Amino acid sequence: LSPAARFERDLEVHNLRKTLFDAEEVRRWERTGMAAGEVGDAIFLLFAGSLLVGTLALTWFASRLATRIRRLRDDAERAIDPQGRVVGRLASSGAGDEVGDLSRSFSAVLERLSEYAGYQEKMAARLSQWRERALLATEAALKERERDDRDDEITRLKGKVGEMTMET
Repeated sequence: LSPAARFERDLEVHNLRKTLFDAEEVRRWERTGMAAGEVGDAIFLLFAGSLLVGTLALTWFASRLATRIRRLRDDAERAIDPQGRVVGRLASSGAGDEVGDLSRSFSAVLERLSEYAGYQEKMAARLSQWRERALLATEAALKERERDDRDDEITRLKGKVGEMTMET
């Protein structure tokens, strides 16, 4: 065969294969066309199921988070009485998430508040004692002076000291 004839024959074989391949491809698509609707239904069901599972998981997570935050709030409210005194301790959480960090921070703040309140109560007691001592010393000095001379000013000051002593 001449090269031109060989080329023409190869071209016809090629076109025939292409036609057969295309026809086979078309037949395959026609056969799977029915299954394509079933695949679409399966994909939809898979998507809907995934959406349902995701929604349930997020709802569970949100309710768990809200429960932990609510418990932390309740513990913090119970730790302080209506007069503002620290009456309890806050158990710090061992959890490594943000709610655990918040719990540990609340616990530390409550501990510092308790220490400061104790300091203030001790300071108030000391100041009260110092005031009492100063008033008693002043009253004693005024009585001593009253014995020395009878002055109206001393009587008036003594009354003032008496009033201040009664207020405490």
